Amino acid sequence: MPPSPHALLALMAYGLAACSCGGPAERPASEPAPASAAAAATATASSSGPSARATPAARSIDVAYEAATDSWRATWAFAEPTPGILFDRRSPSNRHEAWKPEPGLHWVMDHGSERLSPDDGAPRTEFTVTFPTDDDSHGRAPPLNLRFSNGDRLLFTSQLGVHALTCVGDRCDRRDVGEPRGWRFHTDAARGLRVLASSAKGELAWDEPRGDLRGTYLYVGDLPPVDAGAFSLLLDPGLPEWLRRDTERLLPELVAFHAREVGIQLDLRPFVFASRGDASPSWQLRGRTLPALIQLEAKGVDWNEAGPQLARVWFEFLAHETFHLWNAQLARRAEDARNEWLSEGSAIYVAGLALRHAKLLDDAAFDARILRASNGCLATLKGPLFDAAADASYYDCGEMVEFVIDRHLAGKGGVLGLLAATFELARGRGTYATSDYLTLLEQRATDAAVVADVRAVLDTGLGADPPGFVARVLGRAGLPVELAPAKDGPKVVLKGGAAPAR
Repeated sequence: MPPSPHALLALMAYGLAACSCGGPAERPASEPAPASAAAAATATASSSGPSARATPAARSIDVAYEAATDSWRATWAFAEPTPGILFDRRSPSNRHEAWKPEPGLHWVMDHGSERLSPDDGAPRTEFTVTFPTDDDSHGRAPPLNLRFSNGDRLLFTSQLGVHALTCVGDRCDRRDVGEPRGWRFHTDAARGLRVLASSAKGELAWDEPRGDLRGTYLYVGDLPPVDAGAFSLLLDPGLPEWLRRDTERLLPELVAFHAREVGIQLDLRPFVFASRGDASPSWQLRGRTLPALIQLEAKGVDWNEAGPQLARVWFEFLAHETFHLWNAQLARRAEDARNEWLSEGSAIYVAGLALRHAKLLDDAAFDARILRASNGCLATLKGPLFDAAADASYYDCGEMVEFVIDRHLAGKGGVLGLLAATFELARGRGTYATSDYLTLLEQRATDAAVVADVRAVLDTGLGADPPGFVARVLGRAGLPVELAPAKDGPKVVLKGGAAPAR
């Protein structure tokens, strides 16, 4: 039996937090200021065939997929010899367990980062490993691969990104930060390869946007994309028909909703990969938004049969991921992982607004959703929200903070107006951060106490009396609540018979 509606919403929030949209441990180890997401998408998707290379890349990555063994071979080549390579992403840190280096190379663990080094210590220009397809989730890091039901595969390129090293004594530094790198993908001659709008048989070249280490997905397979207007869709043939229909229908509707509410149109046409995961007894969603791309996966047998509860969860999943096209792509969030509370908090709050707009939540259910998030925040936040250690609280506490801001700014465009101003600021200079958001909030706020409460959550947490603090800020936002005893501490509940102010 599918879980109850309240359990679905709670699991949905957990699923997104566990595996959807990134976390501090998985950030690239070094990333200079990149071109905008829109520019990156244009550069990547400008051709329907292999991209031409005007000048040789300072580093190249050759990746081959062998369908017969469901395995991969990656070779990194450099113009100048290097004593080792260090991976961009520190998480997951299981490469040394699953990836087999070619003879003459060995793994070195360096303060939580993985490095490949020659056995004899002599610098070299090429490094090669082989590894099996791995679609497991390792912590909050995105999976290396995703499987389609027909045998097609996705590969997350950012997990293969590396820097060459320059070493003096025991100290090693990345020597090629910001340098271009070109990728060449190979598979069986008759099998298709795709990176966004570029596709070919057997071999495909892709030039990674300079300085942008977020990566993309390589698709290995021959499914044709579906033209869905605002999107190009590549849908797993194993997706249940109801999920296919809902995906094709909802994505354009949600993009239109976000564009209308934020007041900013997308200047890119995203590519969407939707795959059908394994038929495990329990269901799970995994998704990620990258430059001009959304990846979606539905796992578990529950998805085989349509029902109003799962349809609502899928709607929210799509609403959340599509909003990342605004708050992570159209306007790029600064790389400091502490800003993730804002990108995830706003995405999950706006997804709730979209559910209410579509009449999949009424006002009472929306209020219950805010109470669930607030109680989740109470349970998990043990210090400041603006802290990498608070990543488990980014979704729930972020949703609560966005609700409080939305109610306070109801006469001034609400939280969506504030987000729009933040995005416009980022489009002008490249990125946005929490400090920008708070500055714009202070300019619009009419009650300094609301700004002080928001700053308190970010800077110090929920204070000496967390339940009392949460009850007070929700009450000030027009949600009349009271505290109720619970086994693991007081919870906020709606006052009996009270009608929320709207």
